[in-house]
Amino acid sequence: MSTATDTGVYTAADLRHLLARVRGYPVPPVTLKYWRKQVGISPDCCNLYFESDLELLRALVRWLAQGGTIRQFMSKVKEAQETPNASRFQ
Repeated sequence: MSTATDTGVYTAADLRHLLARVRGYPVPPVTLKYWRKQVGISPDCCNLYFESDLELLRALVRWLAQGGTIRQFMSKVKEAQETPNASRFQ
């Protein structure tokens, strides 16, 4: 599968492929759709996603793998956004 890493834009299929590499097993379309809805990510007018979207989803996958919940993850994201000079959430 060819990804658009050189341009920093991704299709939903690219996201699923790249997230599966982090997760260790496939990401079904319905799962990606659910994650996107939960974290508030949507495609642009051309149905593409950006590097920032991918990074947020990668962080979510890692968080879930450590036993966290999406609600906890979003709380950490919000906290990081509200705190000036906050280190990146873990």
